[in-house]
Amino acid sequence: MSHDLSLAHSHAFQLSRDLMVPVIVLEVDGEYGALPSEEIDAGDDLEIIHEYIPWELIEPPLVVSLGRSRMPLASRRPQGRLRRG
Repeated sequence: MSHDLSLAHSHAFQLSRDLMVPVIVLEVDGEYGALPSEEIDAGDDLEIIHEYIPWELIEPPLVVSLGRSRMPLASRRPQGRLRRG
């Protein structure tokens, strides 16, 4: 537990990405913490600030349109021959 909300957000984000489970940022008695969502009980006396869901944090690859075909930007290869001077 910490008094620094940004630190709790940072820990929750990283924990969610590492474990690939939803993680909650919570406040209890003026302190902030991070806990996997599955460990929270309905009767717990806490305030949920935010929930990080790992599969919503992963961005899809950038896709560009090349005529009729669509391919991820990372897989594009230069066309033609390279000129050596």
